[in-house]
Amino acid sequence: MNSRNSNKLDDDNNNVRLTELSPLPTEDVDMERENNYGSVHSSSSSASSLYQIKPSRNIPLILSYTFLMFVGLSLWSQSILSAFVYLLDDRNPQAVGYVTSISGISQLAASFPSGYLADKYRRDVSCKVASVIGIVAVAWTIFTIQYSLSYLHLCIALGLHGCFWGTANTSLMALFADSIQDGDRSYYFTRRAILTKLGNAAGPVTALILFFLWGDTWTLHDCANVMTVGQCVVIPAAIILCFLSDDHIATEPTIEGLLLQDEEDDDNYNDDEDNVEEGRETTNNTHLDKNKSTVTIPQSQVCTNDDLEEETTSLQQQQSSSNDQEHHDRDEYEHCLVRCMPSHRTIPVLITMSDVCNGLGAGMSFRYYPIFFVKHLNLSPVKVQILYLVSPLLQTFLMSQGQKWSKRQQWGRCRIAAIYRWIGAVCMIGMILSYSAFHMPIWVTCAFFVIRTAFVNSTNPLTRSVLMDHVPKHERGKWSALESVNMVSWSGSAALGGALVKFEGILFNFWCTMGMQLLATIPLVLLFEKDQEQDGTTATRTISRSTTATSTSTTVLVDQTEERRETSSSTSSSR
Repeated sequence: MNSRNSNKLDDDNNNVRLTELSPLPTEDVDMERENNYGSVHSSSSSASSLYQIKPSRNIPLILSYTFLMFVGLSLWSQSILSAFVYLLDDRNPQAVGYVTSISGISQLAASFPSGYLADKYRRDVSCKVASVIGIVAVAWTIFTIQYSLSYLHLCIALGLHGCFWGTANTSLMALFADSIQDGDRSYYFTRRAILTKLGNAAGPVTALILFFLWGDTWTLHDCANVMTVGQCVVIPAAIILCFLSDDHIATEPTIEGLLLQDEEDDDNYNDDEDNVEEGRETTNNTHLDKNKSTVTIPQSQVCTNDDLEEETTSLQQQQSSSNDQEHHDRDEYEHCLVRCMPSHRTIPVLITMSDVCNGLGAGMSFRYYPIFFVKHLNLSPVKVQILYLVSPLLQTFLMSQGQKWSKRQQWGRCRIAAIYRWIGAVCMIGMILSYSAFHMPIWVTCAFFVIRTAFVNSTNPLTRSVLMDHVPKHERGKWSALESVNMVSWSGSAALGGALVKFEGILFNFWCTMGMQLLATIPLVLLFEKDQEQDGTTATRTISRSTTATSTSTTVLVDQTEERRETSSSTSSSR
């Protein structure tokens, strides 16, 4: 009887050792890789199902901050601020550009020191400092628009808001990227961008209701009241920054964590083993946990330990050779792509160049769309808010679809971003010609504006995720500060837009915007093939990491199982 039990244990041990070479069936790996090409969320769900990792608590806090912040911004800064300044300074379009450029310069001055200090020390400290600056900026802005009505005081208020945004956004985006597991950033960056657009839609809805109740006319008093409501919404967003922490960033799963997850199941298995009757028939099938593969091999075909070690060494050598060749090809491609910079800086630099150029073009005109609607199309406040409501909703759809399309093997994030900007340029031409050349109905011009704005403003999550995927973790604060120049350029180039409006007219300003945004797609075109290759290997890296961790944990579990079964065999022999 003891001999038969001993044979059974030896057979089971030999069968279990085979799982070290095949922790996941080939069909499951292939299926998982295909799913990762189809959707970025599939890779994150695959890793989560294996590791059972809970998202960092920073993620919901940052998403909540994003929504509240952009609700407030869309109420006081999107279209109402331009109309308020235009009415405050005797309908001077240059005044709109100057006050906006002050906000951009202050944001630039605050973003680079904030990014440096965030990388050197702690990012949550910068967020707390930004929270204090934000509350002071809100209080000063409310005093200015409700009591002083001074253009100088308004410039100071926007300068404080620029410091608040530059300090908060730089540290916040670096902390957001650190709190997300590798392979999931495109998903969460898209979700954050969608909340941004929903916030931009919620603001016009509120403004629409308020203007409807107050008479639907452009007056300084009504604009000031709407802006005050928006400032009050910014206060809870600033308070949320105090609850972010560097102690809750994402970490890679460990073998100890995997063993703790399986400890309960392993103990239950041992309890059942002790209660098995001695006369039960011996079986060669090894039933592992549902997350591990099931292998059934006859005793005559079992490999020895020497065979296993030899085959494992061979597989490792093949994988190392393949990785070396892949790195060599990638380095050669990047060196040929841009010879004037280090290869590992090529993608981040080109992405930043594209976003900054696109921001410069957009900043020349985005403050002048409300003036175009008020002065040239004679639209009432309610109608203007409807345009600013529909556009973010369409952007939300385009962002979600763009993120899905970019995961397809033949596309990629840079290709989708360039296509979106090309469509936006075509719609800009349609908007200008429908008003100036063909004298079409106003609703046609407005439709071109909505479609153009939706496509052009839907590319940021794609380019932002590419940037964060290609910079080291300890440099993300600095690159976030550099990328924040994209936001600054929107404000800084508004002064140039004001000069163009004064000397050549508002339509000429729109033509210049279109040209700059077409120019911004050239760096993206240079990255078409590289981004396609990178997106195609993201799923493979995720599966490889999952397979390695599962294989290592299986080896440790096998060793523990052998020790426990040897103890059980000794106890049975003594009986």
